[in-house]
This record gives sequence, structure tokens and C-alpha cells, in this order.
Amino acid sequence: MSSMAFAATPSQLLTSLNILVAVLGVGLVILGFIEYRRVSSLRNEFNEFYKDWRGELSKAEKAMQRIIASYSLDDPDEKIRLIESALELDPEVFNGFNSLGYAYLQKGEYGDAIAAFQKAVYHNPEAVEGYCDLGLTYLKQGKTGRALKHFRKAKKIDSEALEGLRGVPEVDEIMDQI
Repeated sequence: MSSMAFAATPSQLLTSLNILVAVLGVGLVILGFIEYRRVSSLRNEFNEFYKDWRGELSKAEKAMQRIIASYSLDDPDEKIRLIESALELDPEVFNGFNSLGYAYLQKGEYGDAIAAFQKAVYHNPEAVEGYCDLGLTYLKQGKTGRALKHFRKAKKIDSEALEGLRGVPEVDEIMDQI
């Protein structure tokens, strides 16, 4: 048997090269289409995210304005109503539950104040203010053990958290126990 070597003619090589280039071109077109669809999908997702974010930001701004406005009110019932409306808009609004707690303290409603300060701690567990507010409220009720518990939590988060409470007679009396 004689071995026949296949020798391609220049026209066959050129045809093969044309087919290869055409296949690669079609592959690139398909890849481009897939990437275009992916980028379009990402753009749509981003636009939705941006729209939602703007809505949340607007709610947060309105809530913060209501919290700030409550500071100028003398009537605790009006203050509570305004703060609660802010919290309905954005339960995470800065200082919302703390402000609500102080409005209840202004009315002498310690149970509601404590509930508000506990929500402040729940929503912002790394913020010392809620713990300090709980501690002060418990001190006002004569519940020193509970007050110490919350002051210690505040101090654990920020070792200088209680420095702002120096000068408050009830706190100064128990400072060495914290």
C-alpha cells in the first residue's frame, strides 16, 4: 500500500481559513449578544436598586426632620405623636427610639420609656446611648442592679461611654461599681 499524503491546495487552505474565521466571527457575535443581555440586566437591576434607595433615603430624611422637630416641642404627647410618625416612616432613624424614650420620661411613664430604650438597643446594639438611657431610667426607678447591667454593657462597647454621665449624682454614686 502506498501512502498517499494529502496535500492541500492553496485554494483549499484559503477556504478552510475562511470557514474558521466565519465560525470565530459567529462565536464573537453570540458572545457579544450574551454580554449585551447581561449588561442590560445589570443596568436594570441597578436602576431598580437606585430607585429603591432614593425612596428609602427620602423616608429617612423625612423621619429625621420629624425627630429634630420634636426637640422643640414642650408637650410630651405632641412629641410622642411626632416621633412615632417618624418611626413609622423609618424605624432605623437615628435617635428615634431614644427620643421617644425621653418623651415618655417627660410624662413620667417609665415602662414605656424603658420599652423605647430597649428598642433603641435592639435596632442599634453597638450604640452606647440606648444602654446609658436604660441605665439612667432604671436608676430613676431605684433599680440599681439593672442600671449597672446596662452601664456595664455601654462601657464594654466604649470604655469612655460613661464619661458624659459624670456629674449626674445618681451615676456618680455607683461609678466605682461599673
